[in-house]
Amino acid sequence: MPLLSVIVPVYKKEPFLASCVDSILASSLSDLELILVDDGSPDRCGEICDAYAAADARVSVIHQENRGVSAARNAGLSVATGAYVAFVDADDRISPDMYQTMLARAKAEAADIVTCGITVFAEDGRVLRKLLLTEGLYSSAQMLRELFQLPDQLGGTCCNKIFLRSAVAEERFPEDIRMCEDRIYLFGCYCRCAKNVKISEPLSYVVESADSATRQNSVNPLFEVLSSGRRMNRLARAHPGKLEGCAMNRYLDDCVRYLTLIKKTARKTGEHCFWRFFKNYMHALGCAVRCAVRGILPPAVIHGYLNGLCGLLRPGSASAKRR
Repeated sequence: MPLLSVIVPVYKKEPFLASCVDSILASSLSDLELILVDDGSPDRCGEICDAYAAADARVSVIHQENRGVSAARNAGLSVATGAYVAFVDADDRISPDMYQTMLARAKAEAADIVTCGITVFAEDGRVLRKLLLTEGLYSSAQMLRELFQLPDQLGGTCCNKIFLRSAVAEERFPEDIRMCEDRIYLFGCYCRCAKNVKISEPLSYVVESADSATRQNSVNPLFEVLSSGRRMNRLARAHPGKLEGCAMNRYLDDCVRYLTLIKKTARKTGEHCFWRFFKNYMHALGCAVRCAVRGILPPAVIHGYLNGLCGLLRPGSASAKRR
């Protein structure tokens, strides 16, 4: 049994795939298995994956019809055998010492999850910024609250973490959500994991891609973000840890921000999404009123969100085209 299973979902990432795989195989931790999940990629990604599997016994490949990143990661989880599991996106890389450093801390602290900082690169290789963490040991309750923090303190991605597989073996990614699915998966993991370690070093190398889903010329990924936020709200309400306040604060902030972006995108693309916009708008408005009536958020905070929502309907700010 390898010490670590690394799962890489692969779809339309041919220009980046080799550098991603090479960085993992060059890791100072050699006791690992690399599971490449070709999610029906229409380019040469499947061939590249097979070539790596033929050249290195640590590499295995799963080929499946395109079902999305969550289904690809779940397919990898179903065959992973490592004591720990990690995820890397196919257009990202890792530092040579990332996994060895994180596993050393996991063993020293008997931690279920270890999180490291992130170095953000442009597609041309330039370092854009380094996102560091405050080192320490964190409880399940602390990590759950971090999932709703504004701004996100690197808690909402899986790719800068390793997980003790025995602790999170039953968790799976939601396959009906295509945006912010990491946060939903992490919510379940943190509910199961009592000891969580953060290390400051930015060992995960993330590429800020120009075709990021939230930057595409379509409103659909933006609506998916809000759908994910509603799922997180339901999880927070059902949890005994009094998470509803921080969950609502994050959700309402997302609603004002993404509904504004949806309007701008729809004007640019000509997409007809009035009724989806209106449904999401009314849900956000209802949440704000509920927070006011139940005292879930401070009045000043609610007032700010109501102003932001009302601003979406002011003259000259008409919502997305009707159909």
